[in-house]
Amino acid sequence: MRIYTCNQDLIMVLENQGFVDVTPKRDKQRGKRKFSLSKTSRSYIYFNYKNFEFFEGKGCNCFSGSQVVEEELKLLFWYLKSSTADKKAISNGCFHLKTAKANLGYFVNELSFYKENGFVNRSIPKLERLVYSFNSLQI
Repeated sequence: MRIYTCNQDLIMVLENQGFVDVTPKRDKQRGKRKFSLSKTSRSYIYFNYKNFEFFEGKGCNCFSGSQVVEEELKLLFWYLKSSTADKKAISNGCFHLKTAKANLGYFVNELSFYKENGFVNRSIPKLERLVYSFNSLQI
């Protein structure tokens, strides 16, 4: 399990995931950085000196810390790259690390239960899509 801090390694991971640097000039001079999936996105990852922060919407700080574990990053990317409907399933439409982690476990368990017991349920395609999208993320 890899641990990331706010340095060039994490910047490379973000860029590989499709994030762009949208840091205002003044913040760059202060050593801060801001990354988003698009220039107009309201959700962004912020390097506040040594602290990693994720903001969603109008400044709602959903996640922060001085370091981030690879699994936490993967959960965050999974949430950010999902459709609005899937975001609601992953973390009630607003990212919370514990909720996303618990829901992933629930999705995996439900899917395996349905398949092992041969049940037909209309939620199976959605569960498969959610689990596959998480598992296919590479950091």
